Amino acid sequence: MSVYDFLDTWIREKVSQPSPETANIPACPYALKAWVEEKVKIVEVANLWEEVAEQIEAFTDNYQVVICSQIQQLTYEELEGCCMGLNAYLALKEKDIWLLSFQDTYDMILIQRLSHLDEASKFLERLNYYGNYGTDDLERLVLTRRRWREKCQVKKE
Repeated sequence: MSVYDFLDTWIREKVSQPSPETANIPACPYALKAWVEEKVKIVEVANLWEEVAEQIEAFTDNYQVVICSQIQQLTYEELEGCCMGLNAYLALKEKDIWLLSFQDTYDMILIQRLSHLDEASKFLERLNYYGNYGTDDLERLVLTRRRWREKCQVKKE
C-alpha cells in the first residue's frame, strides 16, 4: 500500500471518526478537511531527517501539513525523541513550526504551524476534548507545546 493510500484510509476511517476518548470528537477533527482540500503534502524519502530539515525551511502556508515519510526504520521512541528535540530548537529559534511523529508501516513526521496547532488545541480544550487524557499525555502532547509557543511570543515582544 502506498503512503497516499495508507493516509487516505487512516484519515477517513480512523482519525476523522468520533471517539468516546475525545468527547465524541474525531481524534483529529481537522484532518479530513485538510485532506480533501489538498492541503496535505506528502513527501516520500530515503533520508527522513534531511528531508524534514528541507521541508521546514521551505514550509509555506500553501499546505496545512507536510508529511515526510519513509518505510519504517526507526523505533517510535527515536521518532518522538527527535521530534521533541527539534521542536525545542525550532521554538528557541522562534520558528512557527511544530513536528509530530506517527508510525505504522511508515515513519512519518508531520510538519505544521505551531500557532495553528496551539489555537486548535485551545478550541478543543473548551469542548473537553482532552478530558480523558492522562496527566503525562496532556503535558507531553499539549502543554509543552503551548509553553514553547508562549515563551517565543514573550521573546519576540
